[in-house]
Amino acid sequence: MSTESIKITINGTDYQVEKGARLIDVCRTNGHSVPSFCYYSDLALQASCRTCLVRIEKMPKLQTSCTITCTDGMVVTTESDEIEKARRGMVEFLLANHPLDCPVCDRGGECELQEMVFDWGGLEERFRERKNYAPEKYLSPVVANDPQRCILCKRCTRVCDEWMGEDAIEAGGRGVNTVIGTYGGWLNCSQCGNCIEVCPTGTLLDATYRHQARPWELSQTITTCTFCSDGC
Repeated sequence: MSTESIKITINGTDYQVEKGARLIDVCRTNGHSVPSFCYYSDLALQASCRTCLVRIEKMPKLQTSCTITCTDGMVVTTESDEIEKARRGMVEFLLANHPLDCPVCDRGGECELQEMVFDWGGLEERFRERKNYAPEKYLSPVVANDPQRCILCKRCTRVCDEWMGEDAIEAGGRGVNTVIGTYGGWLNCSQCGNCIEVCPTGTLLDATYRHQARPWELSQTITTCTFCSDGC
């Protein structure tokens, strides 16, 4: 990335930013909230959830901010009735088949999908589709999988491949039949848990913690994981 500084305008305010910086990161760094599910810093772009839509002057339609790099003179709007309507539509598609099991989901209270719905208030539900159902399973002694909750952001597959270089978890099938899983049998990896950490919903969960407590009942502390010799 270039170290050249350029000027862009976000919601009427001018900012000096690094040329080539990712627009979604610039917006968030400067206090402009832009939602996303598939985007995760330092991972390859997926651009599948379409919830990070923004309006860029002189472009004919809304753009995904995760795929746009900043250029000099760019004028961006992150909040408008048009943008909110489009984002709500994208989340409505995700919820069309998503099971309504927040009260019993281990991710309840720290689920990114749940938080987005809460932030926006009531979402119109115009679809009467069947809710996903698939039996829960374990991919390893550490990773539990509830495939019915998956929104196919594919953060888990990318983090396993790009960060760990193990490519142990992958998306199989096509279209509505796409599922996240292994290549057969247990996860053949170091059991680092990064796939659990980046999952925005309750699809991949810590099998050792599952059904033990709720997120708001826990206290945070700085510690070192003793599962393996890495000392994360």
